[in-house]
Amino acid sequence: GHAYGCKQIKAMRNAGGFAGEMKPGSAVSLGGGLGMNLGALLSSALDVFVPVVRASSVKGYQSGMSVFAFGDASNHCGNAGGYAGTARGAQIWGQPDETVDDVTVEKGCNVYNLKKVQGSRYVGGYIGNLCSGSAAEVSTEVSEDGSELQDLLDSIVQSGDNGLLSAASAIVSTVRYAKITVADSEWGFTVGGWDETVTENEETTTVHILPLSAGGFVGTMEGAVIGNYNRTVSVTPGQNGEDDEYSLIGENLTQTNIYVNDLRGVEAQYYAGGFVGIANVGGAASI
Repeated sequence: GHAYGCKQIKAMRNAGGFAGEMKPGSAVSLGGGLGMNLGALLSSALDVFVPVVRASSVKGYQSGMSVFAFGDASNHCGNAGGYAGTARGAQIWGQPDETVDDVTVEKGCNVYNLKKVQGSRYVGGYIGNLCSGSAAEVSTEVSEDGSELQDLLDSIVQSGDNGLLSAASAIVSTVRYAKITVADSEWGFTVGGWDETVTENEETTTVHILPLSAGGFVGTMEGAVIGNYNRTVSVTPGQNGEDDEYSLIGENLTQTNIYVNDLRGVEAQYYAGGFVGIANVGGAASI
């Protein structure tokens, strides 16, 4: 699906050009009451367990698209992004562009004609808050928190030797083949806060609201992967006390076309970056 002609998107908690918030759904219908082994049905489970978007873009109005999340950051509001305000456990998978009859067909998950993104918490040109599907610790013990997400992860972990890796893949957000373009290349686009007029004791003042973290592509990133690193390491044990030898197998770096174009400025209270405001270790580290 595509969204065309967006001029302004505004919300209190999560605002995004394509989606305000993306998060995992319920896994109960996949076998909780039927006693089915969800781990054995991993591929089917993930189709409905996590939000998956393929080859879908948002194109702003010809003069530019503005995204604004105005809620109070202390109440977990104010996440804004050109594509999504918050993406939790999301799989945003664009595809390589194709050429048909000398015409390039773009099939990425892109943001076109972006003008500005504003918010009070996490703000990014593409996604404000990009994080894993679960902050809970994944273990092989029976879930005690009553979380449907944790129940599914438990089943995946118990399903076999690869269960642990499958669980990690299930909760990590990924973004592939995505880019940002602007309506006016001379102006670019901005990521940050806004000016707000405050009246107190009959006196009016202007306060500049800044987000906690902001980035040209992602405001805050935790337990997520941007791009696709496609190579493995082969280890040859050393002989006669020599060190082991390591070699890389497969392609070096799969091209994923993750681009931020014409970024004019980024501002934040604590963390600001041209690509990511702050990147942190996510819940997968607890597996």
